[in-house]
Amino acid sequence: MALILWDEARYGVNIKDIDNQHKQLIDVINLLQSSMSEGKGKEVLGKILGDMAQYAKGHFATEEKIMKTNGYPGYDEQKKEHDAFVAKAVALKSGFDGGKITLSVDTLTFLKNWLDNHIATVDKKYSAFLNEKGVV
Repeated sequence: MALILWDEARYGVNIKDIDNQHKQLIDVINLLQSSMSEGKGKEVLGKILGDMAQYAKGHFATEEKIMKTNGYPGYDEQKKEHDAFVAKAVALKSGFDGGKITLSVDTLTFLKNWLDNHIATVDKKYSAFLNEKGVV
């Protein structure tokens, strides 16, 4: 069973590109979880971690550009959270590749909780603001 299931009411921000990117991030975390459950090797897990970090960077850049272009007042809070997540994801990948970190249920719990809280709480704050500006 998937670790995170898309729930339009909880996660939808009514901006098509962003919702699609959020779904993709959920898919990557679910892939990591299923690959761990299936006992996939270090190379596969490391690639998924790298893909997650890269995808998150691109997604955050998209969100930040939209927010900045439209004068979203919560931009600084978003940027700070994005930067912290990317730093954590890069450190996780580096530590895993270097044998200093093992992936565990705690890793998955962190990723699930961060993404759930960020989308359902922090991202939801910009939804109405940007929708009113015509961003959908």
